[in-house]
Amino acid sequence: MNKQSKKLMAGIMAIAMTAASVSASIAPLQASAVQVLGETDFEEKLLPWQIVEQSPAKQTFDIKDGTAHISVLVPEGGDKEKWDLAFRHRYLNFKAGHEYKVSFKVKAKRHGMELCSYIGNMSANEEYFELDGRSIEDEKAGMHMGPDMGGQWPGAPVKLTTEWQTFEGIFKPTKDLEGCQWTFQYAKGTKYAGNAKEGDEIWFDDMSIDCLTCGDEAQGGGCGWPLEDNLGIIHPENNVRVNQLGYFPNADKKATYATDVEKPAMEFRVVDKDGEPVFKGTTVPAGFDEAAGEYCQIIDFSEVKTPGTYAVIVEDKDVGRRNVSHEFRIGDDIYDGVLTNALNYYYQKRSGIDIEPEDITSGDKNTLMHKGHDNSDIAYVQPRWYNDYIIRSAYLNDVNKKVPLDVSGGWYDADNYRKSISSGGTALWMLQNMYEMSKKRGSDSKWADGRTMSIPAAYKLSGGNKISCANTPDILDEARYELEFMFRMIVDPEKDELFGEEYAGLVYDQVREVCYNPYINYDYISYEKPPRIINPPSYRATYSMIACAAQAARLWEGIDDDFAKECLDHAKRSWEAISNYRAEHTEKKDETSYDELTPKS
Repeated sequence: MNKQSKKLMAGIMAIAMTAASVSASIAPLQASAVQVLGETDFEEKLLPWQIVEQSPAKQTFDIKDGTAHISVLVPEGGDKEKWDLAFRHRYLNFKAGHEYKVSFKVKAKRHGMELCSYIGNMSANEEYFELDGRSIEDEKAGMHMGPDMGGQWPGAPVKLTTEWQTFEGIFKPTKDLEGCQWTFQYAKGTKYAGNAKEGDEIWFDDMSIDCLTCGDEAQGGGCGWPLEDNLGIIHPENNVRVNQLGYFPNADKKATYATDVEKPAMEFRVVDKDGEPVFKGTTVPAGFDEAAGEYCQIIDFSEVKTPGTYAVIVEDKDVGRRNVSHEFRIGDDIYDGVLTNALNYYYQKRSGIDIEPEDITSGDKNTLMHKGHDNSDIAYVQPRWYNDYIIRSAYLNDVNKKVPLDVSGGWYDADNYRKSISSGGTALWMLQNMYEMSKKRGSDSKWADGRTMSIPAAYKLSGGNKISCANTPDILDEARYELEFMFRMIVDPEKDELFGEEYAGLVYDQVREVCYNPYINYDYISYEKPPRIINPPSYRATYSMIACAAQAARLWEGIDDDFAKECLDHAKRSWEAISNYRAEHTEKKDETSYDELTPKS
């Protein structure tokens, strides 16, 4: 696989890993006679390996040069122990008396970062095989039997280096083990080791649990990673690509089988949820796809029209195993709820109110509900542009607190508590355009209360009036939530002694943390909450607000005339302000970037 396709695959798998849950693990692309693991070299994918974190601990991963690369963003979690950040492979089975060679390679960005690892049950209360960093009689760190398999606890964590280290050992269980996990733990701990720091990085490669007893038994038999288990769960390969959302009954239905080398046509079949075949056919080779870096074959099963749940199986004899797609549905309702759930994202990203379960339309509502992070979002206007601080303590003596403003409301950015006028404005413009286009087409009745969207009947922001959402289009109500925040970000000379005189009527660029913080609840963070700051006004923020407010004025006319007038007044005043500013400062344009009105620090 070429570098371009490897990078693409890494991105796809990153999306898969951030989903709420994964119902099935993806089997390895190439068969191995005795390999217990479902992935060993990370050339194309991470699954079934997973990263695990306990809030507020936070980490990210990518597949980098054929390695699993993990970056630590927040090193300490809720338990304040090493297991708050982990990298693991689950659903492993072992047989009594068999010998397994366990090995892996690892390195770290920081010399001395501590790593713990064991093979144990998935309840995490039994440990059968341990990674041990202690030195016994001048022996190097290695692996040995654990306390629940006649061995002992490790004496110390392994101290990683910036160079690759290989660890290995022989695991010989004395009883059959089903449903085990191999886990690596490295969060900042207090009692049981772990010294992770913000910015730490770890690389894993050549992960292997090789059964030396099974000999030449085929993969999927003996101790090998199973192709499918006795519960009927399919472990799909990722080289049979289908539309995972599904297909309409009378529409064309095509999938793609991708290979690293050119191959002749081969047989495929479509099976229902019980594994029974409903259609058989032959693939059509389509040649080499330059963008994907793979050879492709087209799978056409358009004749399957009965609604239901299916999977596609390709019989590739060269691989010596079945290649199974993800499950998909055929039905007229495959897109039902997509618009509702997509638009509900904006409600769940609201700042300044509690997110209630009754207004959440998908997922685990009890998990997604949360108290408002900043019901009163007080932030400080900064006189200059600041880069994100790398060290958290750096902000303590460098934040100007002369001008505090209440900037409650609006939507948070995707992965943190930043609220950007330009990115929020783009989303706001899209919602307003959806309404305006539907009105022209005569389909705007779908935005009536509760018909397509689920939002609160009313809300009240800190320092503001109660706003009713009854008998007004839901999509405009959601857009208004961001627009009300935009109006709070307009420079007011009566409140701002830093920018009020010269920049009155312009719009602050964004409100954010001094340093990056992931999207977690600060109630769980042990260190001091950093102040929120407001970036200076910018062209992009001002023009974004003007465009959105002007559009809103015509959309709200006849629905809420008072609010329509307010929108138009803001748009006109800010347009006049920025036009005058540009006319007066044309000669200074070469001193600033395209969107910044004040120089960066």
